[in-house]
Amino acid sequence: MPAHLETHEIRVFRTVYEESGFNKAAEKLFVTQSAVSQTIANLEHKLDTVLFHRKPLKLTEAGMRLLQYADTVLSEEETVLADLNNIKNGVLSNLHLAMNSTVNELFGAKLIKQFCNEHPLTRLKISVIPSRQIITAIGSELWELGLGPFQQIMPDRFRILPLFRETRHLVISNDRVDP
Repeated sequence: MPAHLETHEIRVFRTVYEESGFNKAAEKLFVTQSAVSQTIANLEHKLDTVLFHRKPLKLTEAGMRLLQYADTVLSEEETVLADLNNIKNGVLSNLHLAMNSTVNELFGAKLIKQFCNEHPLTRLKISVIPSRQIITAIGSELWELGLGPFQQIMPDRFRILPLFRETRHLVISNDRVDP
């Protein structure tokens, strides 16, 4: 059966490395030195490999690889916990946005940059799809917001807000205009 790593073990391992010793790690973790030693011994036994050279304390090759993993896992844990706290407090949110290719090409980068500057804790998921699919997707609640050239009259379940006005001109050669 493959080994299963516990977050507690990973945290103890990384703290031993960061503090360059079992005693300092124990102090930082508010546990005994014996508990830290036992955790590392159990981890090495579970993984069937030595993680630290003991004198002087230095990572083995396996320990260096586990440290990379520990940094990733503990960083992600920290991010997730912060995100959950922000969601709970109404600070962080997600917004699914759909826009058609024309809006994306002409205005997408500017609109997204402005939105992100004004709402830095909102995570955007952006899809570029045809306008008619945007209406269907918003109606089925796949996306919350759609940007595109839409008809002025829509079913009652939709609300249309003008984002900007655009003036279009027809340009023709003077030679082609009838007097």
